[in-house]
Amino acid sequence: MECPIQHFLTCLIGSPAGVAYILTEEANVRDIAIIQAALLHDTVEDTDTTLEEIEANFGAHVASIVAEVTDDKSLPYEERKRLQVCFMLVLNTCVCRLIQLFVCVHMVHQRSVSCIFI
Repeated sequence: MECPIQHFLTCLIGSPAGVAYILTEEANVRDIAIIQAALLHDTVEDTDTTLEEIEANFGAHVASIVAEVTDDKSLPYEERKRLQVCFMLVLNTCVCRLIQLFVCVHMVHQRSVSCIFI
């Protein structure tokens, strides 16, 4: 059963806070760059903010993590999802932090569907 705090974060605050919550509370991630990227992961897709602005404010490392989990909205939906699958298939152990972030992003998106029915 989902805890009330996580449900609140997922439903009312949204995906970025939900991803950060899962990373810190469920996966025990303490890497600040990963947590920052979790909070910023939808910024490029959902606002006019650019990766260059993220880099200027949070550094190249955080911007590179955000870039890895950002969909190219100029591509059709099916192609974006195909690329996500390809991305997961070619990952290796040196990017395990990206895997944690990527998995948490999709966990929050799946959990948020339940908000509609509660």
